[in-house]
Amino acid sequence: MMSMLVREAAVSDLECIVELYDDSRDGVTRPELIDAVVKGELPGHRAIVALENDTILGFLLSRLVSGQDEIIMLVIARDHFGMGVGAALLQDEQEHASRNKAVIMRMIDRNIN
Repeated sequence: MMSMLVREAAVSDLECIVELYDDSRDGVTRPELIDAVVKGELPGHRAIVALENDTILGFLLSRLVSGQDEIIMLVIARDHFGMGVGAALLQDEQEHASRNKAVIMRMIDRNIN
């Protein structure tokens, strides 16, 4: 079992997050949404990362809208599939939804790679 930390994404994480996204898309350019959410420019939006030994293994973007927690994007490093990274991010997001009295999450755009 991996020892993972899930925390709010920081601007200093942006480069690693973008690299993960670009890798998951085989080089397709990232959406500007990632930058805006990580930089805190969109009210109600949230970015979290899962780390092990200071290495980002995955990230999740979400937003709270009308009492509903919507997952916008979930990306896991290819070499960490099946190791609980997605589960850790989703668990943290579920706790966030509960704290905000939001209805169960729904996936807007499935970006799991």
